[in-house]
Amino acid sequence: MISTKDLRRRVWGALLTALLCVAGSGVCRGVTAGSEVTERRLGLIRKLVQEELDRQGPDAGVFGVSKAVLTEFFKQEPDCPSGVTLAEPTTEEECREAARQLAKELVAKRFPDLDEAAIAAEAAKKFPVFAEGDIVEVDFRLNPARPEHIRGPYEGRTANSVVIGRRQIMVADIAAIKGNEALLAMFDAARSEQLRREYVDGKINGYTEAKEKYSESVRAAARRNCYLKGTQQNEERGYVFLDGTWRGVRDAVPLVLEAERTARLAERKRRAEEAAAALQKEAAAVSVAETAVSVLGPSTLAVDPEAELADLTARMAARKTEPQGEAPAENEAKTGGTEASAGTGPSTPVPAPVELAPAPDEGGLPWVLIVVLAIFVLGSAGGVAFAFMRQRARDPHKFFESHGRLERNFWALAEADPAHFKYVAYRFPTMEEARGALLHLSFISEGPDGQLKCSRELEFGFYSHQGKWVSFVGGADMHYALWREASAILPELPQAEYFRVSTAPEVQLEVPDIEQLLRDEALNIEHVGNREGEGNDYSQYYVYRASDKRSALEFLKRANVSEAGVHVVVETPEGTWGKDENGIYEE
Repeated sequence: MISTKDLRRRVWGALLTALLCVAGSGVCRGVTAGSEVTERRLGLIRKLVQEELDRQGPDAGVFGVSKAVLTEFFKQEPDCPSGVTLAEPTTEEECREAARQLAKELVAKRFPDLDEAAIAAEAAKKFPVFAEGDIVEVDFRLNPARPEHIRGPYEGRTANSVVIGRRQIMVADIAAIKGNEALLAMFDAARSEQLRREYVDGKINGYTEAKEKYSESVRAAARRNCYLKGTQQNEERGYVFLDGTWRGVRDAVPLVLEAERTARLAERKRRAEEAAAALQKEAAAVSVAETAVSVLGPSTLAVDPEAELADLTARMAARKTEPQGEAPAENEAKTGGTEASAGTGPSTPVPAPVELAPAPDEGGLPWVLIVVLAIFVLGSAGGVAFAFMRQRARDPHKFFESHGRLERNFWALAEADPAHFKYVAYRFPTMEEARGALLHLSFISEGPDGQLKCSRELEFGFYSHQGKWVSFVGGADMHYALWREASAILPELPQAEYFRVSTAPEVQLEVPDIEQLLRDEALNIEHVGNREGEGNDYSQYYVYRASDKRSALEFLKRANVSEAGVHVVVETPEGTWGKDENGIYEE
């Protein structure tokens, strides 16, 4: 029973928690996730809450526990602001706006507005046009066997000829000389004007395309950079990211307290249910014994089932009267202590093990018949269990519940951590084909003892499933290159059937800080694109372009590649350099 005082304290605690959640300062939803600072602070809060609940008891008030936790927390986290009122947290909209502004500045710095007049002047210089009176020199071929040369003032042209000095030369004769295409355009104002427009349009379109590509890469990097800064600012101001919301530490403690209290109550309820199930199982066993006595005769057993059943019933009734808030183990300890301290009343004898006594001549059954009856009962139970397992195997949704411990553990790990545990599984007609499929992977081989071995920290194997055999490989350390190799090779093998394949692992790659890099006047780096390896190369390549070798090497020095199968490649006029988990190399 809960006393009036405890009930009042719980009600006030719940009201205090609600007020802190609704009216507490510094609540900001939907920004970025917290960093390791948030994880460290929340871990310390949970630890202190658990210690206070152990010290003050599970029904301790929210105010008292929170006060003690906060006092100790700020002692261990002196850099965390402890004021009741904190500076306003950075919101997601502020992060997005800062990212947009940063991207805009970087793009404007790298790609200023074009001077179209200068481009037009450049085009006019590249495609000039002769004016009447200009001195020109022309090679032409009037006679196929003898080319001629003329120099003189340009006097104009007709549709099929040009006039130089007093001589009229056919356009076809000028075109007969190889390399005179540009010269003919200089006599054709309309053609030269068309070439100029094409040149200007090409310059503008190329510039715009490069600007758009650069802007796309900068926007993602700027947003990531600003979100990271927003997270750092919020944590420096005394916030933690809890349940999708930035909260001050003083607001987070009551929530962590209630979550811990709820978890403890759930654990107590689970233990109580397990204890009740165990008692019910024991009661069923006694009932079976009583039935056996009624069939075989009381003289065949050395114990009294009615006494056992009465004793068990009394124990279950006593269990029901105990407070639900206490653990079963604690109740048993308390009951045992009471009985021992009382010292009165007859002690309960320990039930003797069930033994089969020799059947007397005047009653009971022969012991051989009893053994036969027991074998029949066990055989029937085994048949039911076998039929149940066969029925479960027919259900395609139960393939996680296989008979082998290896595959059960594998699929349990896959379901428990789908974000990091990646895998590939295909099915084959025979065990030999399933085993051989794994040997097609570069990181799995056969040892001298005939056992399969893997050069990486992965789970792998094969097992029977619905009349066929499943080959599987995966793990938390299955990076992109390994996953891509397995997902590319296994389905191409003869008679392979899709079984289950996880999503692709995220590539672990840290490129240099784009903001700092692009503000370095000496570097000239742009992102070209991403590609995958060809043939037996299952790597992922991130391709960039630099103006020279120095810029490429400086960029690669700042890149952090910590995963096998990932390459950062920089192309330059002087050559191509790359970086993988082993360091920088030249292609």
